[in-house]
Amino acid sequence: MSYQAIMLVLFSSILHAIWNMYSSKYKINISIFVIGGFFLCSLLLLPLLYFYDLIVNISLDIYILIIFSSLFQTLYFYTLTLAYKHGDLSIAYPLFRSIPILFILIYTYLNNNIHTISNQAIFGGFLIIIASIILPMKHLKDFKLKNYSSIMFLYIIFCAIGIAGYSLLDSKGMKLLYQLLKDEDTTILAFIYIYFQMIFTTIFSAFIVLYQKEERKEFILVYKNKKLISFNIFFMMTLSYVLILIAMLYATNVSYIIALRQISIPIAFFLGIFLLKEKVYNIRYLAIFILTLGLLLNALY
Repeated sequence: MSYQAIMLVLFSSILHAIWNMYSSKYKINISIFVIGGFFLCSLLLLPLLYFYDLIVNISLDIYILIIFSSLFQTLYFYTLTLAYKHGDLSIAYPLFRSIPILFILIYTYLNNNIHTISNQAIFGGFLIIIASIILPMKHLKDFKLKNYSSIMFLYIIFCAIGIAGYSLLDSKGMKLLYQLLKDEDTTILAFIYIYFQMIFTTIFSAFIVLYQKEERKEFILVYKNKKLISFNIFFMMTLSYVLILIAMLYATNVSYIIALRQISIPIAFFLGIFLLKEKVYNIRYLAIFILTLGLLLNALY
């Protein structure tokens, strides 16, 4: 992997950990993504119109995939905000970043594609399960059901479903887009894809705000007092993903990109401990090590 790709992925991982830290610190709600998404989509509208000739040639099935992907992304954003309201960054972030890998392994197995998964990747999946069990514990003898009965874990599961869902759909959607417009620059196609995903995700998130009275109240407060935070979080989130897409252009093997991205887990873990002053136990350092190792095995093999 080239030096450019390494630097892009490292910067992306740091951004991803930072916007999650701010999300946890300010106990944000879905309004953040509505306001941030609206501002960012408005800013990027003129650049998008420059590619009008490409947009009209995109087939309906790709737009349908983007819509369903956006539904999963909305589920991810909404349950992410709820998880951070009920738990710490140092626990929630590593779990919702790793559990989707397990869901994707299960999906692959159910679709009779188990032959595409290596033994190392399966072993990595077991390490993720072990680490996920250890992470909420205070010590090795602290295996109790109440450690996992917090409402935060329910939100993390739905958050992971959202991540796995949009990841699978985006993979298919981007491949179809590249096949349809294979003579076009991949960065431009990625920009168009992400822009429409942002639009639909913002719309679906707005429906949640309109439907729930408490969210409507929060929206007014966020709009009055946290517009800048909303934009910054949404901008960092989008930029972190765009950097990954660009890094893929410099990498001969995309699996190395995926593997290096996992550095965001220990970064977020330590941000939670040192900047947010979250309580930590020694066993959690072991859990983060095992978790990162399991993710690396899945990414590299």
